[in-house]
Amino acid sequence: MSLSINLNGVSIEAHPDCVISREDSGLVLADIKTMNDRSFRSLRRDGTIKSHPQYADQLTIYAQALRECGYEINTLAIVALNKNDCQGYIDFFQFEQERYEALKERAERILSCEEAPEHGSRFQDWCCAYCGYAHLCELYKKDTAVGDESVPATDNQEVIDAIELLSESRDMERAAKELSDEAKAVLDKLIRQQGIKSVRCGNLILVLNEIKSSRLDTTALKKAHPELVQEFMKQSSSVRCDLKEVA
Repeated sequence: MSLSINLNGVSIEAHPDCVISREDSGLVLADIKTMNDRSFRSLRRDGTIKSHPQYADQLTIYAQALRECGYEINTLAIVALNKNDCQGYIDFFQFEQERYEALKERAERILSCEEAPEHGSRFQDWCCAYCGYAHLCELYKKDTAVGDESVPATDNQEVIDAIELLSESRDMERAAKELSDEAKAVLDKLIRQQGIKSVRCGNLILVLNEIKSSRLDTTALKKAHPELVQEFMKQSSSVRCDLKEVA
């Protein structure tokens, strides 16, 4: 399916994946996305609008174009496929006219600009990776300069293995934190808020302990007594390993 969306005389080509007919909700506009494990869990936990607002924006624009062609589209859906274990999940959400109007206003404002806007902070990686004009963007060039030919490539297998292991470990750390936060939220709702201090699950015993701690407000201290802070400052050095993907 191919659509053409016109904004201020500019034609935007769109290719929705599918429109599904359901007895309970009529026509559903769906888009199929493959995701890594972390992104998949985030979608299941928080829904498309919160976890992947860019997908909600994409379907909102597609839906408006179809509505203008006579299709009564009120329900949208992301069909997610987990690349790690082939699990599937469908998240349904409703078309919002207000969301489309905000996106339209933003697009028209960009299209009417006669000069390039000032750069702020860099966009998320996926934005620049999908942008057909990233090679012209000074901000993108600056942020990815570490990936140019001036950085030597290595063929040392031990170094390659170590870098890949570091990358994998950081993915695992992020995934572990998300799992931990998700579990703690459930336990807080079903255990702590009911006044339960401990509970047994098979050979595991969960004990909830309230921990109180005090910390030094360094920001306030620096404002109130900058000379004192400077007097007791101690410099140290360390090596930080930064990883980024480049094209």
